[in-house]
Amino acid sequence: MTFNTRYLKIFFGLGSLLAVAACSDLQPAGTPAPLPPAPTTVFYTGYGVTPTQSQIDAVRNNSQFKGIDGIIGRPAELKNYALMGIDYAHAAGLKGSGQTIAVVDNGFERTHVLLGANGRTVTFFDNPDTATHGTAVASVAAGSQGTAAPMHGVAPLANLFLADWNGGMAGIATKFLAAKAAGAIVVNNSWGPTSIYSGEEITTDEVQAFINGGQTLEQALQSASGWTNWDQFLSASRSFGQTGIVVVAASNNQAGKFNYSAGASKSELLSSLPLLSADLADAWLKVISFQYDVGLNGQNQNIVTNRYLASEPCGAMAKECLSLPSQSIVAPYSGGYPTISGTSFGAPMVSGMIALLAEAFPSLSAVNLKERLLASADNSYFAAGEVIGTETFANAFAHDYSDKWGHGTPDVGAALRPIGTVSIVKGENLATAERIGVEQSGLVLSTPFGGEQTEKLRNTKIAVFDDLNGNFDIKLGDLVADADGDAMTRKAFSKLTNRELGAASLSWSASVGFGNATAIGVGFSDGLNENAPNEIGQFGFVRGFDGPLSLNEQRSRPDVFKDAYSLLGLNGETAMAFADQPIGGETVLRTFGFMSNSVLDQTDVNFGAGALLSHQFNAETELRFGATLFSEANSFAGITGGGAFENDTQNLFQLAEVGFKRSLGERVQLFANYEYAWALDDGFGAQGIVSMSGAQLSGYEFGITASDVLLGRDTLTLAVSAPLAFSAGTMNMTLPVGRTANGDILYDEFATSLGVNNRQIDVGATYVFAPSDSLSYSLAGQYSFNAGHLAGNRDFRVMAGFQSNY
Repeated sequence: MTFNTRYLKIFFGLGSLLAVAACSDLQPAGTPAPLPPAPTTVFYTGYGVTPTQSQIDAVRNNSQFKGIDGIIGRPAELKNYALMGIDYAHAAGLKGSGQTIAVVDNGFERTHVLLGANGRTVTFFDNPDTATHGTAVASVAAGSQGTAAPMHGVAPLANLFLADWNGGMAGIATKFLAAKAAGAIVVNNSWGPTSIYSGEEITTDEVQAFINGGQTLEQALQSASGWTNWDQFLSASRSFGQTGIVVVAASNNQAGKFNYSAGASKSELLSSLPLLSADLADAWLKVISFQYDVGLNGQNQNIVTNRYLASEPCGAMAKECLSLPSQSIVAPYSGGYPTISGTSFGAPMVSGMIALLAEAFPSLSAVNLKERLLASADNSYFAAGEVIGTETFANAFAHDYSDKWGHGTPDVGAALRPIGTVSIVKGENLATAERIGVEQSGLVLSTPFGGEQTEKLRNTKIAVFDDLNGNFDIKLGDLVADADGDAMTRKAFSKLTNRELGAASLSWSASVGFGNATAIGVGFSDGLNENAPNEIGQFGFVRGFDGPLSLNEQRSRPDVFKDAYSLLGLNGETAMAFADQPIGGETVLRTFGFMSNSVLDQTDVNFGAGALLSHQFNAETELRFGATLFSEANSFAGITGGGAFENDTQNLFQLAEVGFKRSLGERVQLFANYEYAWALDDGFGAQGIVSMSGAQLSGYEFGITASDVLLGRDTLTLAVSAPLAFSAGTMNMTLPVGRTANGDILYDEFATSLGVNNRQIDVGATYVFAPSDSLSYSLAGQYSFNAGHLAGNRDFRVMAGFQSNY
């Protein structure tokens, strides 16, 4: 039995000898699709990090890597392998390790250096014949790297399963099944049957004619070719297609009956067999060949200028077809390394790429790998009118194809990078999971969250998925933002104003931070902050209250850093209704309710209610106890999220507080305040990615306030405080970490203690000078130890402001 191998003419020699193939259909100039830019987020897969450009350049300039290209003078970035992104794969550390490529051909030179074991397994199944064509094909697919040969294969570390085609269709069926049993991810076929009657290649139309005459597919195949046992071959092909891809080289005959005719091209039998048996299509790949020229564009950059069809076109197999630059390549043949051409050598390039993708995406099925090659293929060079359709892959990702070029030229680098939208998923299976774009997802931490916990969180990996359900690992650090310290700084600006100046005042405030925070701002004060009544036994309403304790306390001590120790410091402009009820002569019970906008997002509304019990021991000493029920909108102690981390609930906290104040004469006052808070729910919702359990927070401050210190009409406040921090609790995260071959999503539980180990301690001062009722100047400074709750970290900030009425 004879088969037609898929190669053209062979030339031996040195220098720039070319394989001269019959060329037709000169195409308009085109440019290859540019290499997609590296994603702003560093993506990971099982093989490691995204390679750098310098790593890619090192691969493409390697003599063996570019030695596959027989054209002298082509720039390294446009030689055969680099044109298809294989340099990207090798720079990422992908060489096909652990994968098996099966090659069925006319035979192999078993002792050839390129077919050596070299750290992988090479199986010569059933004592195959010795032949040159199979040696060249196998060497292009997975020829060893680092030998004395001038080239190496696409997947040089892939295992090889090598079998000849002896035994006719039944024998080949046996080889297919043996390759499947050996775990092959792809079987390469750089051959096609010829008719025993005419010696010519067979078209699918010829077989279809017999089917139209009433024959079964198996009978028609035998009638058209003269070869028997097609039923066994079809059965074995279907079986192999359950776990692997069948790659078949198209006919090299681009003239005669295989001449390209838009919408009417005839198709060679074996490479287009799914046209006769549609159930083969998912696991079948047809490979055609082209030659190409290079030149310069207007920016003096090297580009592909022309592509010339050098084989039959993709034709009716366009949706399952790729175009390869497999003309004028260097490969072992008849004892040397001549320049050879043909689809025979494009097919093993694709087979090698399947092995590279299988190494990178071990949880994807073989069909998934094939789809990645098709969906990411470069089709930018299609001429006007050549696109005949658009294939829609998973999640509505679309890719144009042509009956001349198929989906285009494979770019394994693009296939390794995310295709389409990258999403975080929620659900059991990728087919039905909720998908939230990574670009819309993020977690913003808050100042109570510990620095050590932040680092642990940042280094945790999460699996994200592209439109074709390829899984990529990224660090949560790419999705986690630091606390919005500027929000608290903006609030501090508002407290640099003198509230005695009346309505509608213009204020200017600025701060310069050293260490972790830098902020500057300009603001207008609405001046509607009314004096809080301080008589006993009354009801009232006040707007402008923004602190954790009594209204009078806020006005008596203008400390811009005061709110840092309290959970209620997350409140911005606040409206409060209250009632004061005397209990005896020295005790007052204040009950209150309030609503406020959040300092993190003014569209979020917080609210709460509570009671404050104040006891005056004497004219100098006051002790206060308070309890507040606080509902925080869309954040949890200041931790907010968007997209997959969105917290769109009201989170409920219980606060307990105690305050102490003692006057030392008319001008000096000591103070101390402590707050303890605990969460009454899980935060973020129990069904989300993030939840909190047992969260507890605390903060305190103590200090001294003095008036008329330097210039008269001035106030100086000195304070030591421990800003609000988590003291107990757990942050729980249910993170997607991968997928199974059938698309089930794998999850892992991540938990970190909320309690901080190295608490931040602040030392601050605020000075306010009001030379007149219409003008005030403010200056504030703060030094932080263990800033951000990180041991040894230091931070210093200073603020200055003035206010004048107009």
